Amino acid sequence: MKITNFNNCVKYIFKTTLLNIYTYIYCLILPLIFGLLIYNYYIYNYLSSKRLILIMPFIFFILNISSLFISYLIITWRETIFIKQLKNFGINKLTFLLSLFVVYLIYSLGVLIIILSIFLSIDKIRGTSMVIDMFVKLFSSASVVMVIFNIFLMIIYVYLTSILISGFLRNIYIVQSLMILFLLFTLFTSDALMDLKFYNSTFYQIISYLNPQKYFNWIFYIAYTNSWLGGQNLFKIVNNIDIIIAFKNIFVPLFSMIILLSTISLLSYYSFNISLRK
Repeated sequence: MKITNFNNCVKYIFKTTLLNIYTYIYCLILPLIFGLLIYNYYIYNYLSSKRLILIMPFIFFILNISSLFISYLIITWRETIFIKQLKNFGINKLTFLLSLFVVYLIYSLGVLIIILSIFLSIDKIRGTSMVIDMFVKLFSSASVVMVIFNIFLMIIYVYLTSILISGFLRNIYIVQSLMILFLLFTLFTSDALMDLKFYNSTFYQIISYLNPQKYFNWIFYIAYTNSWLGGQNLFKIVNNIDIIIAFKNIFVPLFSMIILLSTISLLSYYSFNISLRK
């Protein structure tokens, strides 16, 4: 992979996407709407100050929403001359995917900073300081390094999953519908909503382990409570001692995600290749 071609590809994708209204819809407007709804109807009105740890999974989910941007881009760009003639531009498929990831990473971190800034501003105006208190505790601990690493892994996962799903189908409406269903599944089975009545049910517990976001959330829970090898601090997550604790150390969710990302990266690259042959 030539650095010059990589840089040119990144610049081209940036220039093109910044002029596309869907970039702002998927990467800014929809995440912002969801974030404001979550703050007003969950964090502000429902969440106890003793369970600030549950704020972050919803912030993580905001990053998942921008997956619609990648699926839209892959579907619409697949028919363009640029995608079809990558070799003629001196750009191979891997270079394109890495370039697109760099752009997506910057957009994701950008929207994350914007959402957090808005949350902190609302906190300050209302005098609640719930989000502020969470971040004060987070950044006062070495666990923040693991949380940042976890966010980076999650952005990679969201990106690869979008490539994988959009690679096998051509109809943008079907793909986006599947992505929305996937987002709903991600939200309701990621252990972000532990207070739901069905959380302890066998059915929920089985299907929730099929949701990679669950593992990312638990990596955060364990890091935030400094419960690397287990411990009573994990019960800060729940409001009922009978609630099932899915993971009691960092190793299972962390290594599971590393293995998953290795597998899904190969499948996504294969999916992208197949999509260009259709």
